Amino acid sequence: GHETLREELPASYVGLLSDSAGQPALLLSSRRQGRVLTAKLLRPLPAPAGRVAWLWAYPKGGGAPFAVGALGGLAALPGGTGSTRLPLAEAAEKLFFSVDRLGLSFEPAGPAPAAPAGELVLAGPCVKLW
Repeated sequence: GHETLREELPASYVGLLSDSAGQPALLLSSRRQGRVLTAKLLRPLPAPAGRVAWLWAYPKGGGAPFAVGALGGLAALPGGTGSTRLPLAEAAEKLFFSVDRLGLSFEPAGPAPAAPAGELVLAGPCVKLW
């Protein structure tokens, strides 16, 4: 039953981001107390020239989104799929405890943007596994 599954899966935050057509494109996971986010690209996601994929976290209740980090390694993955790792500024628990949605936008290369400038190319729920 569910109990055995719970023992095998470490307590984690998981996000599944889909494109505008509803096709899953990016799987994100981080251990609850971990400081690394693993991003697994499920289908190619070409970045426009000179732009970087930024991951955004949206707090429950409509708070302003904050930048989690740049997924610059995604574009370089051979064949457009595979996984890359993103170091987190704090433990996942601190960053994501009040977040229920994640999004990805392409932003101009440079310092961290304060908010997504373009539309989200991917978006989806962020859930706790424990």
